[in-house]
Amino acid sequence: MDKPLLTVRPSIVNALLPTVIKNLGLGILIALVAFAILSMLGAVGIFEISATTEISILAGIVVILGIVPVALKIVKLMHTRYYFFETHLITEYKLVKITKISAPYERIKDITMKMGLWDRMCNAGQIIISTTDDSNPNIYLFHVKDPEKIERGIYRLIKSKKVTGK
Repeated sequence: MDKPLLTVRPSIVNALLPTVIKNLGLGILIALVAFAILSMLGAVGIFEISATTEISILAGIVVILGIVPVALKIVKLMHTRYYFFETHLITEYKLVKITKISAPYERIKDITMKMGLWDRMCNAGQIIISTTDDSNPNIYLFHVKDPEKIERGIYRLIKSKKVTGK
């Protein structure tokens, strides 16, 4: 196999903070609902638990909803790579199974780059590569550091492919 011209890994920092904030917010919301339900059940005498146990349960909900998705995202990001070769690109995810998606540059019809507010602060974003392949019409490069540079590089590779005709 040829050596890639460029290997890109997702930016873990860019991916994690929004995930942490979203999941902690969701955990707190669910904990508040659970607190209200436990309080109502305690007020009518159906279910009695101590305040310490109640706080422990609610804190556990927040921690589990805040940490588990982040840990899963870290594992996914650590096993994802984007390879750019002279003639094609490959996205690869290796963990228990291996998933590879490739596209020759001549099949790329459009490139879209997305950068939200947090992405702009971290100089990272998402690149969506639209291809003429019906089985994989879009290839997603998530949490890519310096996406504008990567996008320009892909366009250069496409242009050089068309000029040389290789």
